[in-house]
Amino acid sequence: MHVSRNKAERAIEKRLTEAMDREKSPIGPELAQHLAEWGQWLGSRDGSCRSSDWHLLFFSWAIRGRAAEFKQWAEHRETEQVEGALAAIQKVYEFNWPHNLAGHLFGQLWGWLQVELKKPGIPKPLNVREQIESLEKHAKERGQRVKKWHFMGPCVTAVFEEVSEEDAAVRQSQEKEAKQ
Repeated sequence: MHVSRNKAERAIEKRLTEAMDREKSPIGPELAQHLAEWGQWLGSRDGSCRSSDWHLLFFSWAIRGRAAEFKQWAEHRETEQVEGALAAIQKVYEFNWPHNLAGHLFGQLWGWLQVELKKPGIPKPLNVREQIESLEKHAKERGQRVKKWHFMGPCVTAVFEEVSEEDAAVRQSQEKEAKQ
């Protein structure tokens, strides 16, 4: 968890969390100011994986679904606030995350920005149904089955168990019948 370290950071946190109680700022100077302050607060911190962290919630609330539109608007302006906002967006755009279970969670929390801005090499995260299908396919390829599912927000994991030869023969027979 990232906490505000000093009076200035606490003031930024207070202003921005209060902003979330109002209607979203339209694309423009006020949004640029909010994002610049957010970037100032973020400073040298990296992304966190706590979905309840105020700074994660604020960033998503402020710009998710309209990052490309904001960037396009901002690139034609040269103010301190706009430069700060673009620097904050760029910092998140450059976040690196592992491509494993933790990576999927991190991708859901922060990676949406890279997807929205079409960062090369960043695939769109799998939805819950696609994750389940992928895990089932992986289990089948390894002669296993899913023993138990774990759902953590948008992330799915599974506990696998070996399939006995008898179970495998029954399943193959059922699959063969279903195809006919």
